[in-house]
Amino acid sequence: MYRVSIIYNRPTDPAALAELFFDSKDDAGQALSSSAGKTAAEDLANFATGGVTMLFSNEDTALP
Repeated sequence: MYRVSIIYNRPTDPAALAELFFDSKDDAGQALSSSAGKTAAEDLANFATGGVTMLFSNEDTALP
């Protein structure tokens, strides 16, 4: 599983968090570069006026 954590910084609020999960890094890249992903990125300026931090990570589940 591949996780994208997006932290939105706003002057009036400490932060907001969105987490997106994908089957792979390639799937995340395709989604973020799609027309919907580009539209979402353009919309960030409307509410994330303090900036945005994006964290990318692979996740593996280990069972005992």
